[in-house]
Amino acid sequence: MARYTIYILLPSIFLASILPTYYNLDMDMDQMGRIIETLKGERPDLDTSHFQTVFRIGVFGQLVMKAFEASFKEVGVSDGEGRVLVVLRTSGPPYTLSPTQIASTCGCTSGGLTKRLDLLEKRDLVRRLPSPNDRRGLLIKLTSKGKDLADRWLDANVKITADLESGYSETEARQLADLLRQGLSFLESRPQASSR
Repeated sequence: MARYTIYILLPSIFLASILPTYYNLDMDMDQMGRIIETLKGERPDLDTSHFQTVFRIGVFGQLVMKAFEASFKEVGVSDGEGRVLVVLRTSGPPYTLSPTQIASTCGCTSGGLTKRLDLLEKRDLVRRLPSPNDRRGLLIKLTSKGKDLADRWLDANVKITADLESGYSETEARQLADLLRQGLSFLESRPQASSR
């Protein structure tokens, strides 16, 4: 789950620098700022100072996912399918893992993984193999076609994240990554995060 959360939130924050270009927003008073100011007038009893960061991260995440989804559509694989391929690709030769290993790294349920594997297997991107150590177990192997598609998916990810990060200096990007890492560590250590 930690990898999935980082995957969603880290690139999303970088969109902050390009939002004004796309939406013609004044950085000091964007749409979220206006909503918060209105809320202060209507509910002065509420401390809305935390909204400045948390709500913007949510909006950034949604916009970033739209950018990723458009790119993945061009590659010909969904976000979830791409993550399965990349988990196998980055496992190293022989590019074979158990379904449990894949699900825990992707942050998906076993049922969700089964659906993804069915689609990937139909396209000859992965193969299900019997486990040599467990008669009832399976291993998932990345095919050469799947390896090529995983590399294309990774290339698309790198291009998008580089574009989103381009509005920051190297120092700013590092500071932002450190702050997000700290925030993610806090959120993932909370009881509700582990009970999901």
